[in-house]
Amino acid sequence: MSEPVEDVQGWTLPETPGLGQRPLILGLPYPAAGGLILAAMSMSLLANWWAAAIVTVTSFWALGAALTRHDPWLWEVMMVAARYPGRLDAG
Repeated sequence: MSEPVEDVQGWTLPETPGLGQRPLILGLPYPAAGGLILAAMSMSLLANWWAAAIVTVTSFWALGAALTRHDPWLWEVMMVAARYPGRLDAG
């Protein structure tokens, strides 16, 4: 028996489309965008490197948005891997 075609087309349930999406700020998830903004603000305000901060924001934001378009959950996987190294995993 095969499933009806309308159940498989979008791969998300029609009554809960939010499960396949998450909120983004110009293509980046909130923690990644916040970290990038904080890094650029500290570069520009503390070290007075305005040009470096602008180049950093534009390049990393473009790269991050491209990665998000390629794999929507890559940032979450990388953030969890950064918080919990594999050798400390008890499971």
